[in-house]
Formats: sequence, structure tokens, C-alpha cells
Amino acid sequence: MGLKLISPKVIEIDNVLRLEEDFPGLMKTCFTQMLAWVELTFGDFEMRAQVISTNERAIDFYQFFGFKVGNVVSLRGENSHDGVSSFFDCSEELSNTDITKVIMIRDRF
Repeated sequence: MGLKLISPKVIEIDNVLRLEEDFPGLMKTCFTQMLAWVELTFGDFEMRAQVISTNERAIDFYQFFGFKVGNVVSLRGENSHDGVSSFFDCSEELSNTDITKVIMIRDRF
């Protein structure tokens, strides 16, 4: 789990991994502690997370912590020669997939 400072008043959650089968409740505990640290360290801020729209579990997780859907971004999917799928932000007209990216926002504390 990591953080990215977007601007002096906006922090983005980045690189969230989960191990829920082996350690039930670990992510909620870690996330709670991270939120407390960010509030203590940065004070008045907005927190964001980017989630693929099909990842309902992640969306529910962020909503549990008070995040709301702030924006939905169209994506363009591409497959590389080695079989890896990648998605890139694009306008709705250029999108070639039903999958979108959801920007989750938690207002300032």
C-alpha cells in the first residue's frame, strides 16, 4: 500500500495489494492506520483512489472508508504481443471496452 502526493491538498492511494485469505481483516487494519497517519501528517486534504469499474470488491472497500465515486473515465484496451492486456485513459469516443476507471474520492477530514 502506498501514497502519491498529487498536489499539496490531494493524495492518491497507490499499489494496494491484498492477502485476505491468509490474513483476514489485515487490509482494513492497515488502511485504518494509513488514514490516521495521513491525517496526522498532512492535515486538511482530499484522498483519491483509481479503481477499474469491474473491481466491485475494491469499490466496496473504499466506500466502507467513506470514499464516493467522483468520476468515471473511459478506457482503451490494448493487448501486447506477449498477451499482456493494458488499459489507457481516453475519451468515450475512442474507448473500445465497457470497462471504465472509477476515481474514488474521500473529502477532506
